[in-house]
Amino acid sequence: MDTSIDPAFLASMIEAVALTFPPETAEDPVAAAHAALAAMQPRDLIEAMLAARMIAAHHASIDSYRRAMLPGLSDPDVIRLRASAVAASRSFDAALRMLEKRRAPATSPRNPAGATPRPRRARARKTRSPATRPRRSPRRNMRWTTTRPTSRGPKWSSASRCIAGTT
Repeated sequence: MDTSIDPAFLASMIEAVALTFPPETAEDPVAAAHAALAAMQPRDLIEAMLAARMIAAHHASIDSYRRAMLPGLSDPDVIRLRASAVAASRSFDAALRMLEKRRAPATSPRNPAGATPRPRRARARKTRSPATRPRRSPRRNMRWTTTRPTSRGPKWSSASRCIAGTT
């Protein structure tokens, strides 16, 4: 791991990650947590925290799947445990994507220094003759009104005309 990370914070993070390990999996959970964090090769404090979250999410997911397979559980409990495992897996995936995004090299600018931009070609404007131009809907500028109720029902009104009934 990078030595620029505060050793006291790193030690407390390793202890916290060690608590996420199932008790029967490792003889020394602190050493296992240190090895798991070292395998992620965090370069700074943020990456170390993302790695710790990934390890904790992985253990939570595996533990939920394991508990869901135990005999004697009711169906709602099994469904809840499996949903919890899926949520923890998604948390792992999200932390992994963030870690990969942080580690990705910066993209180069569109026009590097010294490069000459290409001139844009002018686009020809499409014009249509009145005969080929699409017609507009006759009710385009109309709105629904109920200012004067009629016996024939509601009417459409426009700035230039009123349509009521069949007119």
